[in-house]
Amino acid sequence: MKGSKGCFFHYILPSVLLSIGAIVAFFLVDRPLLSWVASLKIEHCLCLRLLSYIICPTSLIIGVGCMYLFVRFLTSRAVSAPLFEIVITQCCSFAVTSATKIVSGRARPNMFFEDGIYGFYGFHLDTHYHSFPSGHTLSTFALATSLSLLFPRYHLHCYLTAALISLSRLLIIKHYLSDILEAASIGIIIAMIVHFNLGRVIKYTKYHEATSFR
Repeated sequence: MKGSKGCFFHYILPSVLLSIGAIVAFFLVDRPLLSWVASLKIEHCLCLRLLSYIICPTSLIIGVGCMYLFVRFLTSRAVSAPLFEIVITQCCSFAVTSATKIVSGRARPNMFFEDGIYGFYGFHLDTHYHSFPSGHTLSTFALATSLSLLFPRYHLHCYLTAALISLSRLLIIKHYLSDILEAASIGIIIAMIVHFNLGRVIKYTKYHEATSFR
């Protein structure tokens, strides 16, 4: 019971609050905030762009996947288990992000500035309508949650890094605030689902012991 309460306050409750924040931001904050950010004229700042692209969904999957294969063939299955969990989490995050972007069809910020287009337009293959959710944010918060569950003592560092990378997506005018908040919420939930169910699916012994580095 104690573990369930900790899980609720550390992951589920923040995820719910982020979703509520995303709804509020969509109706009240997104447009005025983005206009203010645009007035700062910092979207071409090299530091922000580098920060924004430190972690992207594709590179995460490839990078961690290669690390897993390398460690898996040099060590035991138990030692490579944390990397396997992160790979699965990132693959699920990428799939959810891609499907949601296509189905929701939210116009990107540049569409708002160029043509005054704002909101969701349903099924769209055009990437100009793939603003929701932020893929970078979803992947980084899924990674932060995976690492937080595996290495609890570093959870603050993980989420601070994820927040900085996510903020850069707003500052270079690639996403609205609501895109980022909801992506963070979804990323946390996906990582939690994978972490607490992976041991049942892959059926190898002492999985959670191998992935619990306290």
